[in-house]
Amino acid sequence: MKKIIWVVGTSASGKETFIRKITNDSSVIKKYGFKNKSSAFSLISVENIAKNDTDVTTLNKRENILDEITSLLKVNDVIFIKWQFVDSDSGRVRRVKKAFPKTVQEVICIRTNKNIIAQRLVNKFWWSKECGEPLLFAIDQERKLEQVFQNSFKDYEVSFVDKF
Repeated sequence: MKKIIWVVGTSASGKETFIRKITNDSSVIKKYGFKNKSSAFSLISVENIAKNDTDVTTLNKRENILDEITSLLKVNDVIFIKWQFVDSDSGRVRRVKKAFPKTVQEVICIRTNKNIIAQRLVNKFWWSKECGEPLLFAIDQERKLEQVFQNSFKDYEVSFVDKF
């Protein structure tokens, strides 16, 4: 059975690291039960990170995730997508669910300590003083993520991965 898995978490939680390991590291693949499945990840979702909600160029590029999923599902059993808040805000999550109704769609949520996230945030290419204090930013993102689960992912099976 084919699967689309949204890898969800706050900024700097380790989503991309997890995606790269779950598709390339045999010990991680085995640990999470994907040993006998061919898998790939959406390169568009990993390479096109919106700096903010007004980063129109990146947001438009992320629209191509749906076409990429179609291509990847032709040769893979499992597709991982690096989620961003803009994917929920723009309705992309809902459009993916609607476009692939016969494909199992799940969520893996990466949970990382907010102090670790705050340390990582300042190294992000998009981070600036305008973002505020890193720990407060991380706490705010956790709060927003709770709302996302209530809205975008309420009908999804969710698994949690801690400290990635």
